[in-house]
Amino acid sequence: MVYRPKPCIYCEQLFEPLSSRSKLCPSCKQRTCVVCGQNFTLRSVQRLIDGHANYCSPECYLKGRWGASHREERICPTCSRPFIVYRSDDTRFCSLACSVPHRAKERNRQIRLGCDWCGTLFYRAPSNRTGARVFCCHRCSALWWAEYGLHGKQHPRWRGGPIREKLFLVGWKAARRIVLERADGRCERCSIELNKPKVHHITPRRECNSAEEANEIGNLIALCSKCHAVAEKESR
Repeated sequence: MVYRPKPCIYCEQLFEPLSSRSKLCPSCKQRTCVVCGQNFTLRSVQRLIDGHANYCSPECYLKGRWGASHREERICPTCSRPFIVYRSDDTRFCSLACSVPHRAKERNRQIRLGCDWCGTLFYRAPSNRTGARVFCCHRCSALWWAEYGLHGKQHPRWRGGPIREKLFLVGWKAARRIVLERADGRCERCSIELNKPKVHHITPRRECNSAEEANEIGNLIALCSKCHAVAEKESR
């Protein structure tokens, strides 16, 4: 089968391909290895894209990139013994045992700090110190925040204090039953049929002074889940 001439993707000259998958002309396929000087045929276009088309084998590629050998000899800074390692490897020590003393020296560079709660002296890396306060453990941190942290009305998220659950449960079940009977199985805001009805306090319980005020029939409304989420967001 004869195929139409098409341009080579490397030299852009027209050539007659032998198959529909041919992308290189015959002259571009015939290459000479820059390391060993041997002629070879380039069969993979990806090697040309990756820049490996000038080498006939992986061994020649490594020699061409790293020199006569892709390994080198290094001296261990701990035991002063020579060891062989790949040039692309950033290993500095011949073994894990030799790297341990060096890591210990790096740990000695830690700064000395005093706990803001108990006063205990401890060591910590400079990069591990964040914030104005430092503590030796989580317990000291919790005790300090319990004593001096923002609580109650001083906290920016203060919403009126804790809800007295047991106090506001007085009359809640009866009021809820009456509101659900009044709704007759439909949301009192969007009028859709209720599968899982929610009874919402129009005035939040935290703003009410008594259970009678919170559970008053006029302060309760039956809502669907979607409308209840919207109402809770509006009451915040």
